[in-house]
Amino acid sequence: MSDNAESPTETPKEEPQPPSDDSTTSEEKKKIDVLLKAVGDTPIMKTKKWAVDRGRTVQSLAQFISRFLKFDASEQLFIYVNQSFAPSPDQEVGVLFDCFGSDGKLVLHYSLQRQKTEEDCSDTKSVQDGATTWAAGGVMV
Repeated sequence: MSDNAESPTETPKEEPQPPSDDSTTSEEKKKIDVLLKAVGDTPIMKTKKWAVDRGRTVQSLAQFISRFLKFDASEQLFIYVNQSFAPSPDQEVGVLFDCFGSDGKLVLHYSLQRQKTEEDCSDTKSVQDGATTWAAGGVMV
């Protein structure tokens, strides 16, 4: 790609070497390892492990994946952390790594279809109408 500053870089598949002393460079601290996994029938990226700037947002990562996989502009990509929740588009990847990263990497799943959440699976959804709560069937709860 011509815009190397915009896109994540592929990390080599080598055995990690522990640093010989505590003087790690600031460049290494600015990048984190992100493992991208496809969900459902979404196309799989050949390269799954990427080194990503900590300050990069989820939205810019989704745009990169969409361009990399050559999706149509009409197709919307959804990103999930550990197949659990969809982070805010303006959330920085570094913050997600600090909270949800494990084994030195952050696992993100991507999909062209919106995944069901607990809210989507509940049998009755209540609607607040003044001081009375009504269930979906019109029965007062």
